[in-house]
Amino acid sequence: MAQACQKCKKDITDEAAECDRCDVKYCSKSCQNLHWKNHKKSCAWTRTANPSEPPRYTTYGRAPPSSSTAWNPSRPTPSRGLEAPIMNAFTNLEKRTFLHNRPEKDVYKILIDCYRLRMEDDAKIVGIMEPDSIYASRSSDGKAGFRRYLETARRSVNGKLLPPWWNDEKQQECEVMAADVSGWSSLKTKLSKADVIQHYGDDHFPMQLHV
Repeated sequence: MAQACQKCKKDITDEAAECDRCDVKYCSKSCQNLHWKNHKKSCAWTRTANPSEPPRYTTYGRAPPSSSTAWNPSRPTPSRGLEAPIMNAFTNLEKRTFLHNRPEKDVYKILIDCYRLRMEDDAKIVGIMEPDSIYASRSSDGKAGFRRYLETARRSVNGKLLPPWWNDEKQQECEVMAADVSGWSSLKTKLSKADVIQHYGDDHFPMQLHV
């Protein structure tokens, strides 16, 4: 039985598109783009609905990961790039404690990468460019947009999304890391899913960063 497009509900043909974060399919790239704003929230729910097993890492027509990259909740993730990788990452995402019980620098780095991936998604999928990001202007340092993102995160989940130790001083330290143009976390450098996989050595880490 043919699958139906998530947007127009027509049967999917060979010319199809798929959300690269989850299993939702569309009959065309156009339908995917039109449905993105609605799908964005449901996709976030899909990623944490079954914390022991993340969404399959697929793009339409691409094979799933090999057994060497299959998800294992008892294995610390990511395999490199952070001071202290954690186990049961998707369980922590569901509980909204993904950023808790981590070294401060790891939290800063994750928040910066979450923001950069969101800017990439908005620009490439939705066609919306954050005014205060390098997607809108190469001359932008990205600070203003990132600061708004942090303020939103600070209010999220009744103020409990960020770690208990988070305060104005810690936010400033995070912004300083993001302003370092010589480091991995520079807001002046665009970030793709492929970049994340290569840097952290983990096929599943991009899904964790889409929080």
